[in-house]
Amino acid sequence: FLRFVVHHNITMLHLVREAVILRLASQSQTSVAHSTNASFVATLRYKQWAPRSKEKAAAMIKREESLNMDWRRLLLFNPWIKYHYVSYEQLTGPLKEFYLKELVHATGATVDGFVMAPENESVRLHEPTCSERVEEYDKFSKLLEGTQSAAACAMLEGRPHTSAPQPPALP
Repeated sequence: FLRFVVHHNITMLHLVREAVILRLASQSQTSVAHSTNASFVATLRYKQWAPRSKEKAAAMIKREESLNMDWRRLLLFNPWIKYHYVSYEQLTGPLKEFYLKELVHATGATVDGFVMAPENESVRLHEPTCSERVEEYDKFSKLLEGTQSAAACAMLEGRPHTSAPQPPALP
C-alpha cells in the first residue's frame, strides 16, 4: 500500500470521525447513513443510544481510537507521503469552510475556484452532540476521559476540551 502511494505520488487525505462514540450510536440508531430528503428524515425517530455495557463500549471506543492513531502515525511520519489529516468534526463544525479550503489547498487545487456545496444538500439525521445522542452521557464520559471521543464531544458541545496533557513527574 505505502509503495503504491509513494510510487504514484498520491496525496493522502485522512478523514477520521474522532467521536467514535457517535459512529457507534449511529450504527445502533439508524439504517440509513445519509439523506437529502428532508421529508423522509422528518419521519425518523431515534432513542438515545444505550449500550448494554458502558465499560465494554468504552473499551471498544479506545481500541478504535488506537487503530486510528496507528494509521495516522504510519502516514504522518513517512517522509515520502504527502499526508493531510482532518476530522469529520472539523468538516461539520463552525470552521468547516476553513478546513474544506485547507483540504482543497492540500490537494494542489486552487482555493480561489473552490465553491462550498449548498448548506441543505445533505440533511442531518441525528442531533449533533454526544449528550443528546447517548443515554447518560455525563456518566459515560467519565469512562472516556483522555480520549479523542471525549475531546470531540466537548467541541461538539461548544466547549473546549479541558484536560491538558501533563508532563511526567521528574524523579
